[in-house]
Amino acid sequence: MAKKHGKVGAIYWTPTMTATTIAFVDGGGGADTITDSGSAFVTTGYKAGDLITVSGSTSNDGNYTIVSLVAGTITLATGVLTAEGAGDSVTIRVALPGQLVAGFFGWTFTSEIDLVEVTDFVDGAAGFKKYIVGLEDWTGEASGYWLTDDFHGDWTGTEMMVRFFAEYNASPNVTTALFYSGLALVSGIDTSSGVDQAIEESLSFQGTGKASLLGTGIAFVDGGGGEDTITDTGNGFIAAGFEVGDEFTVSGSTSNDGSYTILAVVAGTINVATASLTAEGAGDSVTISATTKLVLRTAAWPT
Repeated sequence: MAKKHGKVGAIYWTPTMTATTIAFVDGGGGADTITDSGSAFVTTGYKAGDLITVSGSTSNDGNYTIVSLVAGTITLATGVLTAEGAGDSVTIRVALPGQLVAGFFGWTFTSEIDLVEVTDFVDGAAGFKKYIVGLEDWTGEASGYWLTDDFHGDWTGTEMMVRFFAEYNASPNVTTALFYSGLALVSGIDTSSGVDQAIEESLSFQGTGKASLLGTGIAFVDGGGGEDTITDTGNGFIAAGFEVGDEFTVSGSTSNDGSYTILAVVAGTINVATASLTAEGAGDSVTISATTKLVLRTAAWPT
């Protein structure tokens, strides 16, 4: 069992919607747009400046930055979309870590790899106990919190990205920030509390989930004498939350199911160890899932 503690942390929300009412408009010489006849973009929680990932479309899966939006229209840059009518079940998700919605202080968390008890029964009579190694989800607490101007009440009770900052860094965009990062359910926030009350109210974190990506655009490249790579035509690796050092599993492929470690990652490519993959083109419905749940990260803030 490992128990850590520190001073400050942050909670991020990742607005997501899936609908068959979403269409893609090529603006010609003007800005391209994504439209929703259900007019749900604002209520879902998207904001100007968000990096979003589109999946499930016929021709427009990928990452885009929102320039502006109203209830039924998201405006993007010029020349980034292919015209496509509504009908497909399209998902639009804000890329991880998401929108910063709250901060907290006085945190602790506990994670452990433990022996999980299993009882077997033989012939419906006497039973016996055996133990298997299992990873128990991490849990955490914070002694107080505050909400940002971006707070959106709809995220309460949903899976959030939480970061526990391990040390102070005055210039995180110049050097790097050290933090533990994971997905969790957050409880204890009362949206009716005043600031003076919130900073004295505790939060609880229950670790959940892991980075995961499912698609038919995933291919495997034998790098010869160099590192092997996994590629995604939807450029969804960063948006899904994969990071350097993640251990992950591949399932659904023809020749590359197994476990690997990420050596490098960009939106469309994951690098793994040399000679670990067999060349395989896209087409299968492949799932890639990170197996770590709360990990220590070192990253520079974007400028």
